[in-house]
Amino acid sequence: MKRTNALTEGAIMLALFTVLVFITLTVPLLGSITLLALPLPLIVYAGKHEFKNNILLAAASVPIVFLLGSVAGLSLSVPAALIGLIMGTLYRKRGSAAAVIGASFGFLLSILAGYMVSILFFQINPLQEFETIMKQSVDQAIGFLEMAGQKPEEEQITQMRTQMDQLFTIFPSILIGVSFFSAIILHAIASPILRRLKLKSDRLKPFRDWRLPQSIAWYYIAVMILSFIDFEKGSFMETAVTNLFTILLLLLVMQGLSFVFYYAFVKGISKGIPVLVVVFSLFFPFLLYPVQFLGIIDIGFRLRERITPKS
Repeated sequence: MKRTNALTEGAIMLALFTVLVFITLTVPLLGSITLLALPLPLIVYAGKHEFKNNILLAAASVPIVFLLGSVAGLSLSVPAALIGLIMGTLYRKRGSAAAVIGASFGFLLSILAGYMVSILFFQINPLQEFETIMKQSVDQAIGFLEMAGQKPEEEQITQMRTQMDQLFTIFPSILIGVSFFSAIILHAIASPILRRLKLKSDRLKPFRDWRLPQSIAWYYIAVMILSFIDFEKGSFMETAVTNLFTILLLLLVMQGLSFVFYYAFVKGISKGIPVLVVVFSLFFPFLLYPVQFLGIIDIGFRLRERITPKS
């Protein structure tokens, strides 16, 4: 009976997954919405059944989606199936926090796998192509300004090109950030559905209670010291140190913002105040430095423990 239920539910989820892939491929506007929801059928199934059944469902989805959408269908279904299996299994066994972390790795692995497939089978390097397009766009913009008699100064052009190079240097950090926030969004979609179906899905801690381990502060200091070393431009060490520094910086900023929300909660301050801090920090990046410093103090000196609630 149990096996029959697993097969029946698997067939239903497979049909739903196939429909979502079809919509994503054929309906442009609606497809952009369903794209992130693709793993949902497998999350629900994996949140209820054993790993062996989950693998069989994922394996069955590949030939069906291939017949439906060819290579384009596979490029969507394989990553979605992987993320769905990881997230659903971790919901069932480890809880929501582990599911979000696992989904982050799933998104990142899918992006990297797609990147490698593009290079190995299609001889196209997406990053290099994007970099070429961006540089051509900058050259065209400079050309238009020169034609209009408003040629920018050489220093401005150099600064623009330097910033572009830095953007491509921290591209791995950008991928990690995109993977994490994609996992958070997917959790926000999946968690209410799982709870409605009486499946395990505990709520994540409120953002104000997010706390990083104290070791993060020491890692940040160590990487900051390494950043003063003049590594060869474009070398592995320069790229590695720059990306580690960027990731740790973002983690400390997140810790600082978490402390702002915690302080507002403990002191009974309006929720709008910390929200404004986040908004202003996004629009005025120089504010991220004091927020980052606040994060370091919060981690290193246990600042939260020194705050007394409003009487």
